[in-house]
Amino acid sequence: MKKITNVNLLPRIDDSLWFKLVHASALKFTYLDMVHFFGEPKVYDEPKFTFCGLNKDGVEECREYNRRLEWVLGEFDNKGNLKLDDNGNPIVCTIYDSDSKLSVEDNFIWYVDALVSRGFEIVGEYIIHERQNGKDFVSTKLPKNIVKQDEDEMLKVEMTPEKKKIMKELKKKNDKAKAKKKNDKTKSK
Repeated sequence: MKKITNVNLLPRIDDSLWFKLVHASALKFTYLDMVHFFGEPKVYDEPKFTFCGLNKDGVEECREYNRRLEWVLGEFDNKGNLKLDDNGNPIVCTIYDSDSKLSVEDNFIWYVDALVSRGFEIVGEYIIHERQNGKDFVSTKLPKNIVKQDEDEMLKVEMTPEKKKIMKELKKKNDKAKAKKKNDKTKSK
């Protein structure tokens, strides 16, 4: 199966980049599926912490963060280096718990912060690639109050029309992978 892009997990993100990330979207998943798809997360000792660094304008700033768990994804070139966008920024994102007061089993919304708009797209591409390679969701369906409109919708995001078009294409590929898997199971019987 052809990999859409070279997206992989990173053990951590450089502090100078981490501070510049902005909230991009949210991912609706169970914790069990998060670990199944992305592996064990980085665990913070304290759910609330302050981090200081240079903001996008180069001014020293401190921010308070509220998270316990975090995964980092990046898009890589053929030489194994992080890919850069047109402005020279690395294509990376973090995924973390949206409410550290909830137990991980009760948290179904995971925030995605990115340095560039492509940051959220790589999350979807990574999941689709994993699904194309046979990885499937291991948990039961999300609670009805979490999935309100479309039961198949796993990625909920406020998007520009351009991003919506990209996500529709990704969903199409995901649906094809589901159909192929179902067809392969039927043929093997």
